[in-house]
Amino acid sequence: MKFQGCGRRSRPAGDSAPAAAGPYAIERGTMGAGALLSVDVQPALTHLQPLHRARVLTRIQTPDGLNWGVGRCHFVNTLSGRTAVRAATAPPELPRSDKGRRLLRTTIRFLEGKRPSLPLVDGAPHLIPRATRTGDVHRLAVANGSADSAQVRIHLPTPRHPVRSTPLAPLSQPTRAAVATNDDGWALEPELPHRGWAVFEW
Repeated sequence: MKFQGCGRRSRPAGDSAPAAAGPYAIERGTMGAGALLSVDVQPALTHLQPLHRARVLTRIQTPDGLNWGVGRCHFVNTLSGRTAVRAATAPPELPRSDKGRRLLRTTIRFLEGKRPSLPLVDGAPHLIPRATRTGDVHRLAVANGSADSAQVRIHLPTPRHPVRSTPLAPLSQPTRAAVATNDDGWALEPELPHRGWAVFEW
């Protein structure tokens, strides 16, 4: 089976580095110090063979630290189509972590292309965003499904100003809340309680 930019074959993946036989253990990022993500609970991994124009984001390593193959890669074809492929065959079983979230966000921004627009949310493990647009008005509602309070942060590729925010807390009246502005978005200044909502409008 061939993907656009990354092939799946029976032989090991990689460019000039040979893949080691044996079990796989971790997925390591190729940039900087490299994120370490566990893949030892995956039922199987696909051996990927990226084309020469593909960008390799991670590599799989054995428990001994030897190269096993490519973990994730991005590719832009001659028609400007974008493809992201990863070796994990059961993505829902990948462990949750901040490092894994950053990798996923890198892929989201890549797939958006030259005009990214999606708001990304962080500040707690279980924040649930819902974005809508009516005419020129954008709204983003974020629910806190975490057991603890959350410091909600919104990341936008091109921050919009001004923004209005309304926290909705259980058994409390809706009130406007202050928003701190940073280089890539906003942060809700009061913490959002468990089962609370924050509605942003710009």
